[in-house]
Amino acid sequence: MINLSDDFKKYIDYISFLHDLSNDAGVSDQYDYIEMLKNGAKELIAKEVIHSNQIAKAEVAVIGDFSSGKSSFINSIIGKNLCPVGAGATTSSITTFNYSDEVKILINGDEISQSEYENLAKHNDPNTKSKAYDIKYFYPFESFRNVVLYDTPGFSNAGNLDNGKNGDTKLTMEKAKAVDVLLVVIDIHQGSITDELKKRLLEIKNQNKDAYFIAVLNKADKKSPTAREKIKEEILKNFEFREIFIYSSIKSDKDEFINEKSKMLSFFNQISKNKDKFIKDRFKNEKQDFMDNLSITLDVVSDDIINQIHNNAANLLKNLEENDFYEMRASFEKISKKVCENLETIRKETYAERGEGFWDGLFGTDKKWHDEYYYIKEEALQNELQNFKNLTIHAIQNINHYSDINMENLNATIDRNLNFFANKMIINSSKDPYCIQAIEYYDEHGNEKLEIIEEIQNGYLDFFMQSTEFFESCINNSIREYNDENIQIINKIDDELVTTLFKIADFLFDNAIANYLSLCFSFFVKQENIEILCDKNGYIIFDKEYFAQNILDGAKIILENYSYDKNSLKKCIDNSLNDLEQKLSSDSIKSDEGQFKACITRHFFMNFKNELKQNFALTINN
Repeated sequence: MINLSDDFKKYIDYISFLHDLSNDAGVSDQYDYIEMLKNGAKELIAKEVIHSNQIAKAEVAVIGDFSSGKSSFINSIIGKNLCPVGAGATTSSITTFNYSDEVKILINGDEISQSEYENLAKHNDPNTKSKAYDIKYFYPFESFRNVVLYDTPGFSNAGNLDNGKNGDTKLTMEKAKAVDVLLVVIDIHQGSITDELKKRLLEIKNQNKDAYFIAVLNKADKKSPTAREKIKEEILKNFEFREIFIYSSIKSDKDEFINEKSKMLSFFNQISKNKDKFIKDRFKNEKQDFMDNLSITLDVVSDDIINQIHNNAANLLKNLEENDFYEMRASFEKISKKVCENLETIRKETYAERGEGFWDGLFGTDKKWHDEYYYIKEEALQNELQNFKNLTIHAIQNINHYSDINMENLNATIDRNLNFFANKMIINSSKDPYCIQAIEYYDEHGNEKLEIIEEIQNGYLDFFMQSTEFFESCINNSIREYNDENIQIINKIDDELVTTLFKIADFLFDNAIANYLSLCFSFFVKQENIEILCDKNGYIIFDKEYFAQNILDGAKIILENYSYDKNSLKKCIDNSLNDLEQKLSSDSIKSDEGQFKACITRHFFMNFKNELKQNFALTINN
């Protein structure tokens, strides 16, 4: 039965969370890192299954020159005649010996019998001589529970490179460069290691620097103890072995060789323990690295989102236009000036016409006045309004880098309001009865003609002043509509970003703390915070109250400030939790998770909000 550690489910949850997070708003810049973390969690799960259920095994490769007695040595050390031995016998492939409760031999994944295995090893079938196989031998080797043993083909000598053995040498070298222990079986009668063997061992050592090199002086029963020691010293002069065991595969039942065998097995098991500890320590470090990278990535994602929210607010401040009518007033002053100039011309011409027929002069002037004003009213006025619109849009485009998404709407909005104003002004100003009424008034009361003209002039100036105020109202509506559209867009974007941010908060903190933070956030969406943000960015909003009601709802400002004081907030929360755990000792509370979390929230809410508010206030002021 496979036993899974507590971390197993945790990493499953991490994968689910990261997969969900990768599709959320605001994380696109960190998408690759999130995918790397997700794959890392999958790898940790696979390793968790392995490390939770078995000890790391020492991998031992038996190597040596041809006919050094490798196969007989393996049979001797495992206590069973499994490897074929004898004149001409050879192993063309690497056989892996694994501990198992049941005996099983697999060749390239297919099960075979012992006799089939021996035929392959001895090359009895000419069709298999040039082939290499992946052979796995499973057997209940009690002494090798924590050891994987590899029987290699060994090395051909320099004079046999063309007899088909060079492939065996290549296989042996590849395996030797990837194991923990090299058992180099040497025929003690050679007196030392050959130059060719030394060259190969040095190549292996250069590429497998952490491997243990162990020499086994086989067939030692034929040598005296003195001769054995001399040969051992000679071998150590040629190559630095970690250990040299004096052994005889044939006489392995003798006490001296039993002791050597026992030392070897003990050495293997110690290597296995060391390897297991090393691997699990390394795995522990891998898990810590994963958690560190996860924390860093989530912090980066959170900071990115907070910066996006902050930038959105800053960009919105650029989009929100103050109702400054400087350009508009200048346009109307220009229009009014033109009207006054024409009225003054009419007044002078009327004065010059006194010598002519009085009534003809007056009615003629009225017609001229009507023509002049009609020209101003329709053509000049429309031109000035269009100039004003162009100036307004140009100014907004120059100061606003975020307005491209709404410029078309802004253009249409200003057009709509300007046209409404222009039409209303034209309708009002085209009512000719004003002049006629003034003349009738003159006829009835005997007023001077110039006084009538002045009265007409003042009346139209008053009209322009009233029209200016009305125009300000129309433009104000344009800006208000434009601001509303910007606010809606930014709010929609920010809502998505805040959703992602709170998802991360829910992941990093338990639900009680996350809920509490949500409650805390609501305290800071205040007018003073809005003013601070505006002042910090160098903007003055014409209608702060309107701005406050429509843009900084929810947690926008507090999220931006929270990013600068995470450590103190976390410390405060941790201290609060420790204090709470001491106070909330009731079994009924502890048994009900929902109630317990609610108590945490209420406790935070009532006892620590002031302290946190001070922390945030300091952050904002700094």
